Amino acid sequence: MAYTLTTNWIDIQERNIDPYSPVTSDNHNKLLKILGNHKSYIKGFDISFLRDVPNQKMIARLTKGICVLSFMVIEFTETTTIQLFQCPVGPKIIHIVVEYEYEKIKPTPIALIKVIDDYQYDENKHLKLYTYHLPILSTLPTLEDWEDIVDEDNRKDPEVIPPWAINTFVQKAGDVMTGDLYLVTNTPVNPLEAASKGYVDYCIANHDSQHNDEYVKLIGSTMVGNLTMGTISGTTNKATVILGRNPVANMEATPKQYVDTAVNDVRDLIQDNYVKKIGDTMTGNLVISSAVLTVQGAAGGVNILGTLKGDGYLYSGTVAPTNTTSRLNYNGYFYATRVYNAVYNDYAECFPIINNLQYSRIVQISDKEYVELAQHKNTNVVGIISNSAAFIINGTSEEIDKRTKAPIAMSGTVLVDADIDFIKNAKKGMFVVCSKDGLAKPITNTEYVTEYIGCVVGKIIDIVDKQYKVLVMML
Repeated sequence: MAYTLTTNWIDIQERNIDPYSPVTSDNHNKLLKILGNHKSYIKGFDISFLRDVPNQKMIARLTKGICVLSFMVIEFTETTTIQLFQCPVGPKIIHIVVEYEYEKIKPTPIALIKVIDDYQYDENKHLKLYTYHLPILSTLPTLEDWEDIVDEDNRKDPEVIPPWAINTFVQKAGDVMTGDLYLVTNTPVNPLEAASKGYVDYCIANHDSQHNDEYVKLIGSTMVGNLTMGTISGTTNKATVILGRNPVANMEATPKQYVDTAVNDVRDLIQDNYVKKIGDTMTGNLVISSAVLTVQGAAGGVNILGTLKGDGYLYSGTVAPTNTTSRLNYNGYFYATRVYNAVYNDYAECFPIINNLQYSRIVQISDKEYVELAQHKNTNVVGIISNSAAFIINGTSEEIDKRTKAPIAMSGTVLVDADIDFIKNAKKGMFVVCSKDGLAKPITNTEYVTEYIGCVVGKIIDIVDKQYKVLVMML
């Protein structure tokens, strides 16, 4: 249990606190000023109870608190948990106490909260918090039964403020001082700091000189700084001001020559950096942000001449695209004479899944219309999960990434994991069916006709390590 004790005698004596009190921190000093010469005071130590049924123990948990014991302030800064008793237990009286030891000349910093039997109680070193009269208990009582056993609360309430404290100290609210309040001589800095009479006199004495240095008199003064004009215009009594240098701040008055120069500069800036609505040719990039680009006219269209290949670019040229991360969306029908050079190999359709399935495995359709790993001779096979689709329908990249749908190869070529028990018999041109758990095995034409009609998912065109590269076909 954490606690706080203090032994700085100089601070104690300077504050007119009992010289034997082991307290220096402001919190403890203020507490003692209110408590005066109280022998004991307790605040906090609220208690709750717990039952440790496996070990037949009753536990008490006390919150942090402060106690004053014969002019010694002890602050317990964290909650503590202690054992009250363990069953079976005979009839007896137990106390939760604060146990402390100190000497008048030199305090000994020993203080703790503990449970003792009644015969161990010593009023010279114990301060009772709670007392319990235990009957014979063979098993732990319930919390409701235990509340009936708890019959004494020895915590003390704070006494009234002693007269010497009332006559010596000012409370934060409601008191009136009867003596003088003296402030330090430092110049106040923060808005709510107290200002001494000397500081106020100084400000008044320097009032005229300050204004002479900072303000222009109504008649006869000469300005040495800038005149900053406001935004009010159209009044009849306008002054004529001869302006000097070019303005710097937003609200400074502007000479005519500055305006003329600025207008010419803006005209040159527009001519050098902007394209006319009609007839100009751009030499840099056009970047459109949060807008719609609309092309109008009888010969409307976008003619792409640039040949620079880059991520997310539309460009003209013979360099094939290879990027797989940039994305271009078009919401509508898309027509093209011919589409070339998809990097990947197959055409796939997405089906829903409920379990995370591996790529390159054969799948079958379940009774609930989602796909699962195919099993041997199951005629519900729908294809192979593709990781190389060039074109995907009925699904989005987000659904595939979140594994709520899987792309199943419908045509083209795709890799499928081989069942290594049959890979030694595999040859190019053989049909592929599922052996177990979505793995592939080769079969002969005779086996297809006699055993596997409706189970074929492709034909082997190459054997790569422990996979077959197959041409997708459903037979």
